Amino acid sequence: MSRWSPAVSKLAICLVIVAFTSGENTSAVSAKSVSSPLPKGFDKLIDGAGSDMKGGNYPKAETKLKTALEMLSKSKDTDDKLLTAEILSDMCLCQMSDLRYLEALKSATRSFEIYKQLPGQRETLATKASKLLGQVYIKLNRYREAREILQKSLVSYEQVFGTKSRETFSCLRYLALAEAGAGDFPAAEARWKKLLAERKSMGVADSELSAALDEYGRLLFFLGRNKEAAGYLESALKLDVSNHGSDSVGSETSAHNLALVYSSLGRMDEAESMMRHYLDSQESRFGKDSAEYALGLASLATCLTKQQRYDEAVSLFREALRIQEAQLPPDHQDLAETLNNLAFSLEGLNRKSEAEGLYLRAQVIYIKRTGSQSLSVAAIQRALGSLYCDQERYAEAFPLLKEAFDTRKSILPELSQEVGDGYADMGDYYDWKREPENAEANFRKALFIYTRLKGEDCKDAQVARTKMQRLAKQRLEQRVN
Repeated sequence: MSRWSPAVSKLAICLVIVAFTSGENTSAVSAKSVSSPLPKGFDKLIDGAGSDMKGGNYPKAETKLKTALEMLSKSKDTDDKLLTAEILSDMCLCQMSDLRYLEALKSATRSFEIYKQLPGQRETLATKASKLLGQVYIKLNRYREAREILQKSLVSYEQVFGTKSRETFSCLRYLALAEAGAGDFPAAEARWKKLLAERKSMGVADSELSAALDEYGRLLFFLGRNKEAAGYLESALKLDVSNHGSDSVGSETSAHNLALVYSSLGRMDEAESMMRHYLDSQESRFGKDSAEYALGLASLATCLTKQQRYDEAVSLFREALRIQEAQLPPDHQDLAETLNNLAFSLEGLNRKSEAEGLYLRAQVIYIKRTGSQSLSVAAIQRALGSLYCDQERYAEAFPLLKEAFDTRKSILPELSQEVGDGYADMGDYYDWKREPENAEANFRKALFIYTRLKGEDCKDAQVARTKMQRLAKQRLEQRVN
């Protein structure tokens, strides 16, 4: 059974790695417009937090913002709700930069609720606060809530900033991400295409355009359209390097995502070189005990797994897992990603019992984070089903494969790698049940999808074609006998 377990990582690349766009990670707090007297030293704290955020020192900035918020709450002379809301928004940005999304959600929600209650002309701030809340929902994989609030935000953005503004473009990008996360891939793809066309027609080549190119490329990668994905990600990387240099965060993120696509296209040397450079940059920026460095380790391990260098991959995945278990909450999605991909590498070493336990741990996390009928859970179900097939535990395997296929078919477009894999799985199922006509029909659908996505000679198409030929030969032999 053809399988590439780290499909879950493709979803992560498509939807989870959402970098702040230029201007969104700087402080919005200003003490100058406050009419009531401020606590002593307050303005110095706020200015310092703004400088720290601009320099990327978010933990230090957050500490100052918390102190400023406590000073406001204790002050008898100052009761400025606008200032409180602005501080909470900046705290949210700091918490998001540190991957503490549940804390960020609390800060964003409090800020948004305060803005909504303020009298006077506060539309601009409330609009930005609602988009920030939508971004946090995306980080938490709560895509339907993100989509709902961002749709409302978009109306306000167009009214406040205009339909062609940078701010509205950014809101549209996040809405496309939410649509993709909610499973509405046609809507997300149409939106990104329209965004890119409009931005290029305006002659604008900024970080918003490179971010949109990168995000659309990741969607295409997830859908199995790897050659198209590579083109968009190459454009994003070229633009990032031109605007910010090769060592910028945006350039390194684009290079990381492009490396994953190259590995799926068989361009292994390029992919590995880019991943090792990305890992080095994460070490220099965050240190060897950081969650960011662990992500770099896991990404490099994924490339090695594609090359069937399982021993090396397992070692890297285990080190990533050790760091993530120390740095992240026990139900964090990055932890589930690493568990899943480590399990797949262990399968490559024929250590199936260890792999099964890791898959089951990952499944528990995904169900808790995304619900039982999500693409992440479906990927784990297919991994377990395939493992059970390898062990000839067919009675356990095929119900899982069927459930995974039903989930994917209900969410993904018909012309996608995962749906093609599902038809191939169902072909195996009916072959096992000795229903050759149903088996052949499913293999034929899988073959159609594989050839449309990757060409007549791709490995998946060859496997499906071989199975169809075997079934046809069996039918012929039965007629002769």
